[in-house]
Amino acid sequence: MARYPWFSFGMALWFVVSLGIGLTAVAGPVIAVESLGGAGAWSVLATCLAIGSLLGSLAVMSTSKQHPWKAASVVVTLGAVLQFLALTLRDELPTAVLGAGFALCALTTAACGIVWDTAYQSEIPERYLSRLGSVDNFVNAAGIPAGMLLGGLFADHYDTVFLGISVLLVLLCVPAARLAGTGRKATA
Repeated sequence: MARYPWFSFGMALWFVVSLGIGLTAVAGPVIAVESLGGAGAWSVLATCLAIGSLLGSLAVMSTSKQHPWKAASVVVTLGAVLQFLALTLRDELPTAVLGAGFALCALTTAACGIVWDTAYQSEIPERYLSRLGSVDNFVNAAGIPAGMLLGGLFADHYDTVFLGISVLLVLLCVPAARLAGTGRKATA
């Protein structure tokens, strides 16, 4: 990974995105019950996540245009930060706006995840792909339960956790975007 610093920062960014996915899986239902009126609100938000994810995947798959990881790293960061901002402002926003934030985050995560996979698979020499692919899978698999743990441990401080994750995302997005495309190819 030392040969590919853009990959390392990309992995760090995806770890925090995965952390946010796990946190949302725990905090979302709690917030829906406590602040948004109950299980019905969580059903709406969860449905928005599913729809956004499907639309994000379809958007990338339906175009023949190549997408740069540089732009995708910024887009996935914006999507996640906007979702956490909406969750933080939950008492001032209608559930529909939170749902739009959830859909946007899921859309950007799904679309940019495909761009990420394609980018590193096309930029990293084949002899390293299996190892770095394993790192990629592990980082994402570890981030989600770690985020769930955060959600359970800090249930009384969700807004602080949302802010902390948002700051981490922005701080990691800068080098991830800046170093993107420093491999053999710049797009995926």
